[in-house]
Amino acid sequence: MEFALAVIDIALCVGIIVLVLFQSGGDSGLSGTITGNTETYLGKNKGRRKDKVLSKFTMGLAIALVVVTLLLNAFFIVK
Repeated sequence: MEFALAVIDIALCVGIIVLVLFQSGGDSGLSGTITGNTETYLGKNKGRRKDKVLSKFTMGLAIALVVVTLLLNAFFIVK
């Protein structure tokens, strides 16, 4: 049981890392204005929707990671 929780814990960690890397950075505001970023309104909203979904998945995985880590810790304390 502990081994399975440890594998799930590692998988959740890797999943969070991947989701964070897929999210766009917050630096497209002022630097986009300076460099002449010509992104359309629809393109901006599509990116925001994608980031919102990725953010929700990241939050869900983070909560799952906390729960699994606490369960894993509880198993090792009992022993």
